[in-house]
Amino acid sequence: MVRNFPITMLTSFLAAMLTTMATQDLIQKPALWVWFGTHAVASAGMFAWFRLRVQSYNPQQAARWMVTCVAVMGVSWGSFATMSVFYGDSLGMLYAMAILSGVASGWFGLSGPIFRASLAFLIPTSVAVSSGFFYLGGASYTALGMMIPVYFLLLYMQMGTIEKASIRSIELQMENTDLVEKLRQESHQADIARAAADTARSAADTARSVADTARSVADTARQAAEQANLDKSKFLAAASHDLRQPLHAIGLFLEALQLTDLNDQQRLVLKHSKTASNAAGDMLTTLLDFSRLDAGVVHAAPKAFNVQTLLGKLEQVFGAQADAKNLIYRTHETNFAAYADLNLVNLVMHNLISNAIRYTNSGGLMVCCRKRAGRLALEVWDTGIGIARQDQASIFKEFHQLGNSERDHRKGLGLGLAIVQKLVQEMGTQIQVVSRPGRGSVFRLWLDKYEEHLADETLSLPATLDLQGLYVLVVDDEESVRMGMRELLVGWGCICTAVEDLPQALLAVKDLLPDIVISDYRLRDNVNGGQVIEALRGVAGNKLPAIIITGDTAPERLREA
Repeated sequence: MVRNFPITMLTSFLAAMLTTMATQDLIQKPALWVWFGTHAVASAGMFAWFRLRVQSYNPQQAARWMVTCVAVMGVSWGSFATMSVFYGDSLGMLYAMAILSGVASGWFGLSGPIFRASLAFLIPTSVAVSSGFFYLGGASYTALGMMIPVYFLLLYMQMGTIEKASIRSIELQMENTDLVEKLRQESHQADIARAAADTARSAADTARSVADTARSVADTARQAAEQANLDKSKFLAAASHDLRQPLHAIGLFLEALQLTDLNDQQRLVLKHSKTASNAAGDMLTTLLDFSRLDAGVVHAAPKAFNVQTLLGKLEQVFGAQADAKNLIYRTHETNFAAYADLNLVNLVMHNLISNAIRYTNSGGLMVCCRKRAGRLALEVWDTGIGIARQDQASIFKEFHQLGNSERDHRKGLGLGLAIVQKLVQEMGTQIQVVSRPGRGSVFRLWLDKYEEHLADETLSLPATLDLQGLYVLVVDDEESVRMGMRELLVGWGCICTAVEDLPQALLAVKDLLPDIVISDYRLRDNVNGGQVIEALRGVAGNKLPAIIITGDTAPERLREA
């Protein structure tokens, strides 16, 4: 947190400046500029104090200082909402709410590991926004004022979960360090025992026995260290469900907000908020994918598949992203079939194509399959920045990124190619890179060719569905997810009933049978989505359509679902 503080303060200052410029027609200018000046002075003072003193503090002092700074920023941004009520209009208050949603996400990312710091920001901002809506009066604003404490209460509960996860991760890392040090000591003792055995020939048998004992102890310590590291990775994978819940809820609320009447400025703020939310979700997904690979719970299951079907689906996913950057996306058609794990190959290609788009500013990229030396090479060509020869081996290291010395998280975490390397090793194949700086790169994934003929797989585009009047029953024990899902489905024209458990779901279907059921997989009281669907089908019949949603990435959970 201390390392990221300067860039966070700079971002907060820029956000305050842009907010002042954007709202000068909605809020009286004298009050707006007084607020901006006060915010700028507070930011500059805390930044100067950071440069002079904070870096010499011990962790406890730095944490207390961080809580104070976050509280000051919470009061400052909360006062912006209050000011928008007294010196602006209702549109200014709505704009303030949208801005504070994005700002809260940024400060939540900085202060998440320290529960007190997150609380210090949430209390003043939530009180200010809720009070503003209550002051404006009316049914709509009163409802919004009541929703704000609920939203921040959910964040409050999730922050406790994140703090506990962070503390447990640090404890596991410290335990790993102790075990590794113990392993070094035991190995050193084993070397001394072996040297003594060589020198003292008369005691060779005794020394050999001591050396064997020492090696056994060393193996035990090594196994304990490896098990501790495996437990850490499995813990992170198991925690993914709880970590994904707040991000999922935020995404649902943002999608529901997009369906409402917004002006151009509000849509711009909403776009930036969705970008920040998607970036956080992508980083979390990357970390969880890496954790699952590191835990050794991902195993290749090769089978034959048509390469062209895979290339077509990839173009559907990434073609729009390339168009958004004015890049040309081309796919060369092929009739080859490969023998490999389709899911793992798909994940490798996702990372390679995503990197090609991210590091290409002009020109385009090409995805193709060629037969070389009796094997198949899935190739991704781009006209991007290129990679120097001395850097081509290091790009597959964890958290390594080229051209991102400022650690801009919009460019990812530097784990994409590390994940590719682990997936390639799991499939027992190779990844090759050829690149020239300033000219572009080509990545080749080598696969075994399937010689027999496979039937063509038609690639159907998703149909545009008319959801008007569709009755949907949602079952989820997280209130924020239920609220967000209901808002989104109603915005699409559906009729939605949202309940939290199986008994409520059974009561709902007695009144009117739903057209479809959407259920979370992991519910309270050890009940899962499969049991809910089975019970509802017992009432409505086996033809009741249903969808299971889960944020759990553990392979055994996915197999159960």
